[in-house]
Amino acid sequence: MRRFITAFIVIFAALGGSNLCAQQKQIAEEVVAIVGNRQVSMSELHETTERIINFRRANGVTSDLQPAEEALEMLLNQKLYACYGQTDSLDKDLKVDETDIQNRIDEMVERAGSLRELERVTGKAIFQLREDYKRDLQEAQLANSMEMKLKRAIRINYRDVADFYEQLNLDSLPMMPPMIAYSQIVMVPPATDERRFAVRQELLALRERILAGEKMAVLARLYSEDLSRMQGGEISAKWGGENVAAFEDAVRQLNEGQISEIIETEYGFHIIEVVSKGKDDYVARHILRKPQFTEEEKVKVTRFLDSVANLVRTNELNFAQAALRFSEDVETRNNGGIAFNIMGYKQTGDINYASRMFILDQIASPIESRMLNRLKIGEVSAPFESMDNKGNRVYKIVKLDEQIPTHKVSMEYDYNLIRGEALNEKQNKVLGKWISDSIKKIYVYIAPEYLNYRLKNDGWYTQNSLSAQRAQQRSDK
Repeated sequence: MRRFITAFIVIFAALGGSNLCAQQKQIAEEVVAIVGNRQVSMSELHETTERIINFRRANGVTSDLQPAEEALEMLLNQKLYACYGQTDSLDKDLKVDETDIQNRIDEMVERAGSLRELERVTGKAIFQLREDYKRDLQEAQLANSMEMKLKRAIRINYRDVADFYEQLNLDSLPMMPPMIAYSQIVMVPPATDERRFAVRQELLALRERILAGEKMAVLARLYSEDLSRMQGGEISAKWGGENVAAFEDAVRQLNEGQISEIIETEYGFHIIEVVSKGKDDYVARHILRKPQFTEEEKVKVTRFLDSVANLVRTNELNFAQAALRFSEDVETRNNGGIAFNIMGYKQTGDINYASRMFILDQIASPIESRMLNRLKIGEVSAPFESMDNKGNRVYKIVKLDEQIPTHKVSMEYDYNLIRGEALNEKQNKVLGKWISDSIKKIYVYIAPEYLNYRLKNDGWYTQNSLSAQRAQQRSDK
């Protein structure tokens, strides 16, 4: 049965030079393979193998390949992408967060038992280990940039999706859970000047602590109300709209390592630290705080929403008119309050993955999910407290517009899901051919003791004499 869930493993591992991908025939000690001028070392093969084993164990994933075989091919592909990415000048403005490097070093020290033991075992000083890992991360970024560049050029149309669906074994298709479509009217109690002032004072105190030497990443984990707090307040974004204008403008005006004054956005109040800025994107840390509401204010907005719901129920207004007049959610107000599921769009960057349909159990707010589950089509809920997609506390009424029961995957109800699988299959085919063609244009060496490893692409075994011998042996069997 074709699987509708694709697992991705991101492996940050690499050694090698930073020059153009010229042929390199001098083989260093403990080198497993060479692609262009980039080496696969024994240590990174072992580390990648261990990560694959842990991934398989945690996710119940199986494969015809042994973990070490999968790791070797993954690293060969990564080196290949990195070489061609460098040729295409995708290595400009690669930025690595020093926090990631320090976390990695801390992890290595903990596993070794002490810094001295780590240096003894690796034969390298701590500054060399930091440079090695920084190079590893940059190569992983470069490889990923090249792969994504190739994927973005791959397109499919409706006919492609329909052909893909027709080739499936329909009897083996998975069942989909119930799905719904709904509309909403959203309101937020106004923040008083007193509470806005209180939030600003809290942030000013945190800013002083950072300027006095405390780490923003630590304080963000303790005090930020943004989802990024688990990453120490760190976010990465491209210039030009991924974040709201006030936030991005503040980042533009700051130098790396600088701390902003208090910035107000539609999310709340922030202080921002710039980690790095590139031509196309930036990395920043921030602490977000939001004004809190009194019970009196909550009751007031709830009563108002209840009166709006009654206007709709008595047909004095339809829901779309009420949303346009009263809703404070700028994303849904002008389209009649219709809620859109943008999870797929956020994951892929492709607007085709935005949908009206939500899997009921996957709606972020449990209260919202329960409210919708109680409604019949066309009914309007009582007011309730929820969270918007910015993490702000809001108050809503919702109307159930459509309901799809449990069903087998179908073109009628699950087009976006099928389209994603069809696109993934086409990308795999196109990238597989690109890898096969690109291998022929670059120097490849695989050490003799690894020529018995099974790889999905036999092209890796045909680019030098030792590899060609192994490829011949495989074809003779």
